[in-house]
Parts: sequence; structure tokens; C-alpha cells
Amino acid sequence: MKKFYFLFVLLICSFFIFFASAPVSSVNIWGPATPTSIPLILAAENLPNTKITIFTDHSQASALFLNGETQILFTGLDVGLAFYKNKTPVSIINSHVTGLTYLVTYGKKVSSFKDLKGSSIYIPFEGSPIEEIIRYFVSKEGLEWKKDISPIYAPFASSFELLKQGKALAVALPEPFVSQAQGIPNLYLSFSFKDMYEKWTGKKNGYPQVGGFVMQNWAALNLDYIKQLNNELAKAIELVKTNPSLAVQKTASYFKFPQPILLKALGNTSFELWYSQKLLDEIYEYYKNIGSPLDAEYQNFFFIY
Repeated sequence: MKKFYFLFVLLICSFFIFFASAPVSSVNIWGPATPTSIPLILAAENLPNTKITIFTDHSQASALFLNGETQILFTGLDVGLAFYKNKTPVSIINSHVTGLTYLVTYGKKVSSFKDLKGSSIYIPFEGSPIEEIIRYFVSKEGLEWKKDISPIYAPFASSFELLKQGKALAVALPEPFVSQAQGIPNLYLSFSFKDMYEKWTGKKNGYPQVGGFVMQNWAALNLDYIKQLNNELAKAIELVKTNPSLAVQKTASYFKFPQPILLKALGNTSFELWYSQKLLDEIYEYYKNIGSPLDAEYQNFFFIY
């Protein structure tokens, strides 16, 4: 009897170990409604049992991810770091966007933040990654943030409307707002944040802006899928760089923007895929460069293989 009971328990344990170790039957990937998701859509087409959703509601996307209804969430680097700081067992598995944001101005083109001394800049919210990088740029130019240049916090859509009306002088905007701004009278694409970062750091590949985030227990059970995702993402980025028109044609149905705007926005977005140790090195270097170094504890934030 004891032998039978032992075999029964062993069988049950083996059952659970098998299913806990096996990859999930389906994977839900959520990406933002920006050109940054074009490579994600292309990659998802070649991944097994994968569904991709393009979202506009960031709060909803984050909630679904935290509830376990979404396995992989692509969003701003700072969002994933905030999860981790709040003790959520999250890991970053890759970053593929190194240039997305521009300074768009009304009435005149500027070449530096010094040209805006005494003025205000519209940014999405306090403590955002855009504010973080602007604070770095302003300090490098010998100015004081919130004294020489003042932030005004407003959603991108609202600040873009104010810019078009001439009620805002300078707005930090990501794509596709930048491409929508081009051609509008009195609006000027002054400079890209990627170019500004490279100017002050001497780097030539921008800085990490969008990351792919997963729960740590899911990552541990799905290493093969993560490797395949990164491989397909590398192929998709290559297609975006070599044949952007085809990339837009294959993915346009996921977006509400006209294909010409989407194509222009894609051309204004820079892609560079980093993962594993290379990703850790790039993110640590970025935060060190802008004066907010990460301590050693954050190494557990990265999925290394």
C-alpha cells in the first residue's frame, strides 16, 4: 500500500513538473500604437501560438500584464523599472527602440535648449523618461531645469493641439505625432533627442526607450520562446531598415494612421535590438550617463541567457 501511495505521489508530482516546465499554449503580446510596434507585428507572424494586440490605453495594458492576462508587454523602459521598484517580479527581455522623440517648435526652429531659455516645454507627465532626459540635456548646456526652462505637463495629444494653435512654443513629441506635424504651417522639427544624446555622450546608437517585459517565473519556463522572439525581432528590424514600404504594407491594418504618415514615422524611428548581457550594459550605461546610476540590485531586473 505504501509503495502504491509513493508511486501515486511521484506520478502527480511528475505531472505538475511537466506542465510547469512546458511553454504556455498561447502567448499574448501587447505593443503600443506607435511605429515601435511594427517590428513586433512582423515578428509575431513567425512565432508559434502568438497573438499580438496594439493598444492605446497604457493603464489597461499595464493592468492586464500585472494580472497575468498578457505574457509580454512592450512599453516604456521607465514603466518596467517602476514595476520592479514596486517589488513586482518582472524582467526585461529586450529593448529595440533607440530613437523616437523629437523637439517640435512653433514659429521658429531651434538648435539647442539654450535657444529656449526663459520659455516652457510641454512634456507628458512629471517624472517621465522624457523629463529625465531633458533634465540631462539642460544641465549639459549649463542651464537649470525648472528655473531657466519650465515644464508644462500635458498628454501628447493635448500638447500637440496647443502647438498647432500657436499656444505652445515647444513640445517634446514621439512618433507618429512628429510626422503628423511635418507640413503644418509654422511647425518645425527642431532636433531629435537621439542626436542630442549622441552629441553629449559620444555614443552612436541612441539610448534604450522601449522594452519587452515579462514575469520572472514565465521567463524561466519559456527560454526557447524568448530566444525565438529575439531572433524574429532581429529579422523584422532588418526588414524595416531595408524595405520600410513593405514593412508598413504588412502591418498598416493594425494602426489608424494613413500609410504615408506611418511610413514617414517609421523613417524617423531608430531601431537597435539589445538583449541579455548587452541590454544590461546599455541600460546601466544610459542611467550612469544621465546622472541616475542603477545599483547592483537592479541586475536581477534583467533576463540573462
